[in-house]
Amino acid sequence: MRDRLAGERERWWQQIDDATRWLIDNCATYAGSWPTQRLVQFAIDYAGNARIVFLSEREEATKLELLLALTVPVQRQFFGWPWARARHAVADHRSFGETLSVSVASPPRRYGDVDQPYCGGGTQVGLKGRCSCCWPSS
Repeated sequence: MRDRLAGERERWWQQIDDATRWLIDNCATYAGSWPTQRLVQFAIDYAGNARIVFLSEREEATKLELLLALTVPVQRQFFGWPWARARHAVADHRSFGETLSVSVASPPRRYGDVDQPYCGGGTQVGLKGRCSCCWPSS
């Protein structure tokens, strides 16, 4: 019995792996079909972050908890009844963002993101590598 349950567990993990891989591989196909940029970005963010959570080195129970927390708001916004989508839109985006801040130490980078290190004084350094507290303005 234990071997059969272990086989089922492995099969379920393989299905989650296949699903998150499909989401990230086909994101350009399905995300572009949504009518607003906000929904398109929501779909892209979900696909990337769900895959990152699945590939992370967390315990399986934590991965499942995080995937569920990411999936519920996305499920409601894309597949829920219109009145439910409208009623929960702000809360769903907020809970999705909160889950991301907890689940992903370094979120996936977007095109155009630039690393901006911090100086010794704690100020974010600008693109020229200078900050206002260490470099006098000229």
